[in-house]
Amino acid sequence: MLRLVHILTAAVHTSSVTWLNALYDLSQHPEIHDELREEINSVFASENGEWRKQGLTKMMKLDSFVKESARFHPFQAGKTSR
Repeated sequence: MLRLVHILTAAVHTSSVTWLNALYDLSQHPEIHDELREEINSVFASENGEWRKQGLTKMMKLDSFVKESARFHPFQAGKTSR
């Protein structure tokens, strides 16, 4: 049970850091806002106004943005300075 708690905590932390970095990058690059908003709105409309897993797979630009953000901010868990 203790091992599972540790894994879940690490999983939540990595997801939180990834999304926080993506949000930070989004705030630093307002030129991408309209393009991402347009993609999200069009996919949302094609799914009859509902958020679905299938709709998320259609958001290629958003996916690329998050992946690029993760590439620029590799997670540094476990690194310590000596």
